[in-house]
Amino acid sequence: MRRRVKRWTGPLLAGLIAAPLAAVSTPLVAAADTTPVCRSAAPVFTVRQNGDLAVYGHEEPENGQAVWSGGEVKGTQWTGRTLAGPDGVLYNIPPDGALKRLRWNGSGWDGNGQAEVIGVDWQRFTTDAYRNRITVDETGRIYTINDKGELRVYLWDAQNKKWLNAAGDVIGVGWDRYDSITAGGAGVLYARKPTGEMIRYRYHAESQRYVLRDQQVGTGWNGFKRIFSPGGDVLYGIRPDGVMLWYRYIEATGTWVGGDTTGVPIGNEWQNDDVSAMSDACKLTSVPSFPARVGVPLDGRAATHVTMSKDGVPQYFYVNDFGQTVHGKQVNSTDPRSVQLQVIDGNSLTKTPSAVIGAGDRLQAFALGQDGETRTSAQTADGLSWTGYTSLGGFTPGPATFVRDKDNLVRGFAVDAAGKLWTRSQAAVDGPLIPWAEAGGTNLTSDFVVIPSGDGFELAARTTTGDVAAVRWERTGFGPWRAVPGGAITGKPAAVLNLNGKLDLYARRADGSVHWQRESNTGFTGIWAPIAGLTAVGSPAAAVVGGVTRVSVRNSADNYVYTTMQATPGSIEHTAWTVLADSRTGAKMIAATDPAMATAANNTGVYITFRDPNDISGFYASAGTTTGSTAAARIGAAGDSFTGGPQT
Repeated sequence: MRRRVKRWTGPLLAGLIAAPLAAVSTPLVAAADTTPVCRSAAPVFTVRQNGDLAVYGHEEPENGQAVWSGGEVKGTQWTGRTLAGPDGVLYNIPPDGALKRLRWNGSGWDGNGQAEVIGVDWQRFTTDAYRNRITVDETGRIYTINDKGELRVYLWDAQNKKWLNAAGDVIGVGWDRYDSITAGGAGVLYARKPTGEMIRYRYHAESQRYVLRDQQVGTGWNGFKRIFSPGGDVLYGIRPDGVMLWYRYIEATGTWVGGDTTGVPIGNEWQNDDVSAMSDACKLTSVPSFPARVGVPLDGRAATHVTMSKDGVPQYFYVNDFGQTVHGKQVNSTDPRSVQLQVIDGNSLTKTPSAVIGAGDRLQAFALGQDGETRTSAQTADGLSWTGYTSLGGFTPGPATFVRDKDNLVRGFAVDAAGKLWTRSQAAVDGPLIPWAEAGGTNLTSDFVVIPSGDGFELAARTTTGDVAAVRWERTGFGPWRAVPGGAITGKPAAVLNLNGKLDLYARRADGSVHWQRESNTGFTGIWAPIAGLTAVGSPAAAVVGGVTRVSVRNSADNYVYTTMQATPGSIEHTAWTVLADSRTGAKMIAATDPAMATAANNTGVYITFRDPNDISGFYASAGTTTGSTAAARIGAAGDSFTGGPQT
């Protein structure tokens, strides 16, 4: 038989008044609710003013009935701030700032009650301003808001006695707008504004995604001095007069149990206690919308990525047949074939990587793992080697594209298995990448391209129906999606900016020809115009020099790469397709990958690269393209001539 502690007798409860958040209601479970599975009693740990630690059991955390057990003192001389984690783990921060870890096993303390010191300088969270800006979720992750307004997450590896990242991973900025955070489940965070609004987030640590964010779920929560949770989206709030109220949120319906946010009174006389609950005492049996890991086959024949370093030297990145990222750097400014190749540590990668100029003006590479995780590696300070790959999560079936914006902030874009666009970026130059957040879009594929445009970027993606959709990103966020009419394409589109600053799109269509379509100030024409003379295989690439667009693609007839260009800047006419060959020798290369193109940093020409069936890279530069050259771009109706060939 369950017993009630005298502290919460019926007459006391009968006289309580709930916090004025909404209309009063009874703790009834809504029909659409998924009730969490809880322990027979949710352990609630309280440190009293005299330093005694007592353990109570709330025996009805699922429905908010005031049925309690326990209350015995299990420790003395506890000071500072105490938080409960999962499986009986307690964290104590005394005034000296040590972070101590203990575990209550239900009948006693592991290790005879000897606390394990696992950190220092945590004293901030013993102060009135910060004691509510720390919480622990059901996975044992500790979330904190620091004096910079950063939301950081820490995870202690109890088996190996170490932090996975002792500095904590930054997963949010601007969180100084909240004065309290409470973990209500695995990655579920309730963040309170000083004005009382409660905002809910759900962070998936494995994929580094915010599955839900910035959702206001209530008001009036500034009426509580303490908010804590046993998990399962159950919240307890303690008012300054010591009244404890019970709540449970239902994500599926966006409502609270009983249909209100008033709360159910379940106790009193808690005003002087430091209180928390075992963070995994309640768990949801079905968590909606957590991303699933995806498997991605090895693709050692995906296109190479080409970009420019700060000094204008072309840099090449591709994944080889062993699942490794290869970095190539041109070392002779007059010979595009003089590329030194270096393997970046790490394997089981796939698809096309991307790269940006990162911290310290050093290159930073990004590649997709065969487990769907995006990984990143950076050049060392001497530029001679690379750091090991670290995970950026994602769980996407195709590679992410990373770029650097006008504010020198790195931003990534990726499409998940559900066809939605996700993005993550730095909040400060050379700072960490904040987790992935959903950016909109539906029925998208991983065949997308991102190009710089003024203060932002344009993104064009093929949809699951084969049509193309485009969207613009600026500092203030994403604009509306623009449909590209005219029918379906095949593979990945190529995009450049035309003279009006709008998009010109190039893509292969069902007839095998490369088609193009222009966007004006009033929208796309809706007509895909073919560039006759070649039946293509794969996807085209495009780049602009001096207002003239160059396009390259593989020819299905001979597997050579061919190029064309606009007859004049902004023209709707294109020159005849010309096979890509070394202008000095006439030598041509068989292509086993789609070509990649980039405009030279000095805007004097373009670079083209691809790989042959033996995974040998070919590197080509158009006439006048020399590192450091200031010569004007050459524009001619006959097309460009290229020097280059297999890597030497």
